[in-house]
Amino acid sequence: MVIYDNSMSVACVNGNYEPSIYVGATPSDSNWGAFVSNTMNCTMKTGVRPSDGARVVEKIVCPISGDGGMGPGPEGDGSDGMGGTEPMSCASGDLPTDTSCVESGTGWQTVGNPLSEACQLSYDDVSGSGARQMVIYDNTYSVACVGGVYESSIYVGATPSDSNWGGYVTNPTNCRMKTGVRPSDGARVVEKIICP
Repeated sequence: MVIYDNSMSVACVNGNYEPSIYVGATPSDSNWGAFVSNTMNCTMKTGVRPSDGARVVEKIVCPISGDGGMGPGPEGDGSDGMGGTEPMSCASGDLPTDTSCVESGTGWQTVGNPLSEACQLSYDDVSGSGARQMVIYDNTYSVACVGGVYESSIYVGATPSDSNWGGYVTNPTNCRMKTGVRPSDGARVVEKIICP
């Protein structure tokens, strides 16, 4: 057994981060079973909770029910191990520290007409030169909010058409975006983008 910390542990089902999953003080005080069936094979990473040093679930990734029992894909094969390549094909595995749909801190800019590209977003630099720019969109690290709601199921793919971005963001539109440094490799990526 291992501790599942509702404020720290991350659960992904079918490639989507599910922030609403929680585990309670008793087995019946939990919604885990609504997302994950006991016939699923999952991959899990444990770690040390900073506050007290306890061993806890850092991240657990589970496939969907009835997908043929597929587990995680072979190392480096580009698959998500869940029957597809999106959303994990453009993902570092780094996790966001803030999934709120609120602008906080500095470094925000207005971007126009954001479009999905190959593992990136292109946009008009409304706050600056006005020229078309590109930035990496990381499917596990970047946070996209549409209409005030965090949309964890948004992803971009290895090609522009291998994406569901356009299903959530309709152009022409202006969004607010903050870029930053990805923890695992220092690359400049979208940290958060907030669209109407």
